[in-house]
Amino acid sequence: MAKVSIIIPIYNVAQYLERCLETVVNQTLKDIEIILVNDGSTDNSLDICNKYAQNDNRIKVVTRQNGGLSAARNTGLEHVTGEYIGFLDSDDWVDKNFYEELYNTAVKNDCDIAFGDIIRKGKHKHKIRLHIEQIQVAENIYDKMKLAQNLKNPGVWNKIYRKHLFDNGLRFEEGVYYEDREFSIQVINECKKIVAVPNIYYYYFVNPTSIVKSSHNWKKTHDKCVTRIKMINYATRHGLKLPENSVDGINFKIELPFFTLFVIKDTQFYRKYYLFGSILIYKKHR
Repeated sequence: MAKVSIIIPIYNVAQYLERCLETVVNQTLKDIEIILVNDGSTDNSLDICNKYAQNDNRIKVVTRQNGGLSAARNTGLEHVTGEYIGFLDSDDWVDKNFYEELYNTAVKNDCDIAFGDIIRKGKHKHKIRLHIEQIQVAENIYDKMKLAQNLKNPGVWNKIYRKHLFDNGLRFEEGVYYEDREFSIQVINECKKIVAVPNIYYYYFVNPTSIVKSSHNWKKTHDKCVTRIKMINYATRHGLKLPENSVDGINFKIELPFFTLFVIKDTQFYRKYYLFGSILIYKKHR
């Protein structure tokens, strides 16, 4: 059994793939399993995967028909054997001691989830997202959500998860955008303890051609709204009170040229009515 299994979904990222794989195969933690899920790529991504697999017996290459990011992650979960599981997007990369620090800290503190900081990398600038300054452990659900900044930064890729969290069938919803959000609130609620690890970074590449950064469309807007509702419903069913304004979402808007006239927003417990999009004029329990 490997200490960490790393699942990397791959779809037409030949331009960036080697940068990603180099940081993984050269991790200071050597006892890892690398699962490359080729999600029906039509460029030479699969050739790159096979080249690395020939030179490193820790790599498994799994090829499937294109089904999207969630489907690729779920396929990877069918092949893992590691004690912990990490998810890495194929146009991103990590520090070379990233998984060693996460694993050692998780084991030392008996935590189900360990996570490092995030650097959002653009073409000309970068931004640190979480600003983790010291090792911190959280066990209470609200402390866990606050520590991980779970509602603001729900991405799964800067974390490792103890494998047993997936034994009850927890998976990513397929065919939707924003799949990380519903998954993250579920896994944070179901795990016992999480730990924040300072001074290691996941580099989130602002790829202008990726699915998430592509131009807005109706499905993305729809999925964002539906995912928000699912998060609210999950929290309510499990007796969780989400922080006020953490999952606000617009369900009605009247816009005139150059400005917003009227907006209705839903939270977990309230429906709020705003004049000019920002002046709260009325709220009522949902």
